[in-house]
Order: sequence, then structure tokens, then C-alpha cells
Amino acid sequence: MKKPDLKRLQPRIILIAILLVSAALRLYNIDFGKPHTFHPDEMKLIAQAGHLLDTFFVDKDAYFVFGVYPVFFTIILAFVLAFYILLAVVSGRFESLHYAQIAYENNPFTFFLAGRLFVAFLGVLSVYILYKLCKQSYNRRMALVAAAFLGMNFIHVRNSHFATVDVPATLFALLALYFMIRIYNRDELKDYLLAALFMAFAVAAKFSLLFIALPFFYICVVQFAKSKKSVVVKKITAAIVTGVIFFFIASPIFLLDFHETMGGIAGTTEFEKVGKIGSGGGFLSYWTGKQAPGFGMFYPNSIPDTFGIPLTLLVVAGLAYQIHRHRHRDLLFLLFVFSTYFMFDHFAYKAMRHILPIIPLLLLSAALTLDSIVDMLRIKRFYQNIILSILVVVFVFPGVSYSLYYFSVLNEKGPRSRAAEWIEHNIPAGSRLAVESFAPPVKPDSSTGRFYEFVSIRLTQRQGGLAPVFIDTVETCDYYISDGFSRSFFNWEETSERYPEIVKDRRRFFDYIENEFRLIKHFKATDEHLQPEIAIYKNVDENP
Repeated sequence: MKKPDLKRLQPRIILIAILLVSAALRLYNIDFGKPHTFHPDEMKLIAQAGHLLDTFFVDKDAYFVFGVYPVFFTIILAFVLAFYILLAVVSGRFESLHYAQIAYENNPFTFFLAGRLFVAFLGVLSVYILYKLCKQSYNRRMALVAAAFLGMNFIHVRNSHFATVDVPATLFALLALYFMIRIYNRDELKDYLLAALFMAFAVAAKFSLLFIALPFFYICVVQFAKSKKSVVVKKITAAIVTGVIFFFIASPIFLLDFHETMGGIAGTTEFEKVGKIGSGGGFLSYWTGKQAPGFGMFYPNSIPDTFGIPLTLLVVAGLAYQIHRHRHRDLLFLLFVFSTYFMFDHFAYKAMRHILPIIPLLLLSAALTLDSIVDMLRIKRFYQNIILSILVVVFVFPGVSYSLYYFSVLNEKGPRSRAAEWIEHNIPAGSRLAVESFAPPVKPDSSTGRFYEFVSIRLTQRQGGLAPVFIDTVETCDYYISDGFSRSFFNWEETSERYPEIVKDRRRFFDYIENEFRLIKHFKATDEHLQPEIAIYKNVDENP
């Protein structure tokens, strides 16, 4: 019997180990928040997916329920939920589709979890595709390093826990780039078509990924220069037709109402330029960290804070190295990285999830540089690999440790959940409660007749002079519930610099609450960046 070739098996074993660790990190405490769901985008997407299923995908309003938010991932999510329901019915978990609908309406967390597990799988698949991409472009050793960097990168691990669009869009972009590299390597028609297909899917999932077309046209120009021109033109034409067809299939809102969709995209673009109260940052703020720090699922919110300083420096060195040697493969990746980055850097609203699609390519740059440095050592390949392995562990350790800490804290019963239980047991039914943006998830109980009237205090409106309006509103309320996240908007330095009058106005309102209401309960957070502190105040005027 022939013995296995351990030298040939070793890279596969390492890759499997990387994928297993990547999966473990993405599944760790993926049921955080149970039974509540606190991610605002998850709530929107699961609700829209359920509405699409309920209307059998024929209700136009279901596609525009959140404006012109891209619906491709929501459509995919609807099929994921349908598959989960089918399994639940077949296994007996749900007696019928009617019971599935009741469960969705009354206890939807398992539907959120199904979406999260699907995205976690796509996150691990992204690690594998980055490996294949780097192996096609450079070499297998460097591909393993890049896969390890992405598999254990905090920002990618974090977003792989959420049933949101960012990780799927990143995967589509990576697949498009993978087939572009295959065009460069072998120039076959099916690679043109597949590159166009995944470009269409990437843009349909996230309209902001439109610059994925730049590397495609770059590689087409390269092939046009070195191959038979008439053949290349036919392949490019077929690819463009394929991309356009599948984009409109994956983005039906353009077909349902083209005018409304284009108007909505223009409006969203203008909003992104203006930003939100308490968001944004200066030029290159993703790198400098001078931007909104984020909170909860959005904290931290800069490259150094999410990569760690050593890996950030290696990324910068890698980008410089790729620019310096300017090979076709390097330029293909850099075109997408820089065009996408500067588009988001131009916007006033900054969030790390926005630039997630270029994170794998930043890590590719770091892996290329580290592999090249180690390769220059005049020692045996075996010792090079040992040194490289040690360095990879050093670079990924901060991301792994913080990922474990992050989801350990999010998995705790946080202040919002504890406050909700306290309210249900201590505040009389029928009370009028004024709440800020991140209120405790108090649910009405029809069996006991326990209902509350909630009044939303929208502190982050881009308008000054609202303190008197807020005061008039809360005077009619029995209780006021504040949260640390809403207050954090007005504690950020740049908010004070850009909107001093609004900050002054809100602080006047906060002072009123502290002076005229009585603090009766305070729920503190393990980490105030990840969970908001909740303070409950009682109105103590002369007619309590």
C-alpha cells in the first residue's frame, strides 16, 4: 500500500485547520441576545424576508418596504428561511406552515439564528475563496497566510455573526475577483461569464460595490492587448450581457419602478455625504481612528482598532509593496481597494462594515509582504515556514482574543434585557414611557393585559432647539428611560465640533431629566461600548 505523501498533504491539513478555527470563531456565541434581537439591520432584513415569503414574492410593496435598500440578499434570506421552515415541518418542530407563521410572529429568534448560521457559513467560504484567489495569483504558502489572516480577523468574524448583507456581498466580490484572475491566467469564456455573474451579484447585494467593475475592465484591456482582439471582444460582450441580465434579475426593484429606485439611490448618496449626528470622520479616518467609535455591534470602528497596530502596519507596508512592483495581479486588486475605499472615505457616514469587501484584499497585501520578507531569509524552507507560522500567530492573536471577548460580553444578559424584565414586574400596566433609541425590549403581554404606551424621543435628529419640545413631551410621561448609546452620540468630540448648538440643546434636555425626574433604577453594563447602560427615571411632579 502506497504511503501518503506528507509534504503534499501538509498544506491541505493546514488549510483545513484554518477553516475549522474560522468556523469555530464564527459560531462562537452566535445566538447572542437570545431571545431578543438587537442588531437594527437584522431586524429589517428578517422582517422583509418574512414579508416576501408571506406574499409569495409578488407584492411590490414588500420590495420597497425599506426604500431602495438592495433586496438581493433579502431574497436569498427568504429562501434560507423557507428551507428552515421546510426542515422544521418535516422534522415535526412545526405542525404545519400555519404554526411556522405563528412562531415567526411571536418568537422569531430561531429565524434570526437560521440567517446568522447561513452568513457564518458564507464567512468561512470567503476564507476558502481568498485562499484559492491567492493561490491562483501568487503561491500556496502566501495563500495560507492570507486565509489565516481573514479567518481570524475580528471585523470579518464579527460581521459573520450577523444575518446582514456585508459578508455575503464580500463573498460575491471575492468570487468575481477569483474569476478575473482566471481570465488573466487562461482566458476562457466561462471565466468571463462567471466573473460578470458574481459582479452582478455583488452590486445587487450592495450598490456601493459598483467599483468591482474596474478590475474587470482592467483585465479585459490586458487580455485585449495580448490575445486575438476579435475573440476577446466577443467574450467581453458576452460577459457584459450576462452581467446586465443577472443584475436586473437580482435587483428587481429596478424593473418594478426604475424612476423610484434611481431617485432613492440619489437620495441615499446625498444622505451618506451629510452623515448622521454622531457619525463620520475626517480624511483617512478609517486609518487614523478619528471617527465615530461606534457602539454595540459597531464597536470598534477603525482599522487599527479592529486589526491591531502590528497588522495595520503590515497592511500599509503591503499596499506600498504592491504599488512599487505594480504587476498586473497587484494592480487588479489595488484598483478595487482604492476606488472603493476613497468612495466611502468621501462620505460623511463612516462604518467599518462599509469597507468589509476590501478587508480580504488588505489582508492579502499583508500576507504577500510577510511571505516575501520571510522568503528573503537565507535559511531552509522548513525553518522559513516555522518562522512564518510564529509571525502569523503573533499577528492574528489580537483579533482572535478580542472576538472571543466581544461575543462573550454580547452573549450576557445585558442591561436592556434585565431592564425589560424589571419594567414588566415593577412598572404598572398602562404607564406612559418615554424612551430613547435603544430601549429595553419590553413586549406587550396579551395574556395578562400588560401593555405600555411608548413615546420615542428622537435625540439624533439633525435639528437644534428641540429641548423644549422634548421637555413638553416627557412632562406627559410617567417614566423616562435613557440609554448609554443614545447619549454617546453627544459625547463624541467631532459631534461637538460640527454641531455645537445641537449638543448644547441636548445637554439642556439631559439636565432637565436629571433635575426634574427621579432616578429609580440603573442597570450597568459589563462593557459600556458593547451594551448600553439603562437608567429608568420616574416623573415626580406634583401630580404623580
